[in-house]
Amino acid sequence: MDVRLKIKAIIEDRASSRSEIARRAKMTQPQFSNILLCKRRLSADELLRICKALNMTVEEVTNYNSNSVN
Repeated sequence: MDVRLKIKAIIEDRASSRSEIARRAKMTQPQFSNILLCKRRLSADELLRICKALNMTVEEVTNYNSNSVN
């Protein structure tokens, strides 16, 4: 399962604001949206920043299981 889809599911399950997570991860809203839409690659550095913004470890994100994940 693509980690970008898991990040998207976490945000949806938590009813978090995408723009707030993008801000906390120090990226622009368009950059973050393109990552979640799988229109651009996700670097290791970006993954770490997003995990930190979500208050989760990389392992927690990659092992996340939700009904929202397709």
